[in-house]
Order: sequence, then C-alpha cells, then structure tokens
Amino acid sequence: GKGGKGGKGGKGGKGGGGGGGGKGRGATSGDPMCKVFVSNLSWYTGNQELGDFMSEVGHVVNVEILTEGGVPGGRSKGCAFVEFSSNDAALGAVERLHDSWLGDRQLAIREFRP
Repeated sequence: GKGGKGGKGGKGGKGGGGGGGGKGRGATSGDPMCKVFVSNLSWYTGNQELGDFMSEVGHVVNVEILTEGGVPGGRSKGCAFVEFSSNDAALGAVERLHDSWLGDRQLAIREFRP
C-alpha cells in the first residue's frame, strides 16, 4: 500500500483562516462546542488583545474577528469567534466574561451556535 496519509495533525493546523472566503468556513471549522461568539468589541481590538483577554478562562486555540467583506485586516465589525481547547473553557467564558469590559466596551459573550 501507499502507507496512509498520516493524519491531519489535529486542530492546531488551521493556519490563518485561509484568505479567500474565510468567513463561512472559518466560522464552522473546529469544534462548535468549544467556541463562543463575542460582540460589542471596539473596532480597535485585535486578535492578539482579544485572545489574551479570553485566555484567563482557558486555552485559546483560535480568534477570528469578523471584518467588513470578510477581508483579513479589514475594518472590524465589532464581533468575533473565539475557539477554546475545551467546552469547559468556552462555558467559563460565557459565565465569567459576559458583560466584562475590554477597553471602553462592555462585551457580550454567548455560546456559538452553528
């Protein structure tokens, strides 16, 4: 035989949301039970800042800030998907970080539903 493909390397290998058409796909990849939807973000909040903020409840795997037209680096729509390594962390974010403040904005955080 050909020796198989050797697996895909788990969740970590997503790499940058994949340029074109990343909006639809990126939102549904990974485990939806580990994701939260964050809204009312400041337009100035970036992936790194949001990821650091969310990591106080658990390990953040992926942060995807939605932009106008779905263009990477485009103007933020003020909402994001954040994926954690576990469902517990995602639930913790909803419980503990909903209505918390990041910069001058009070964030709304809810469970992600595909």
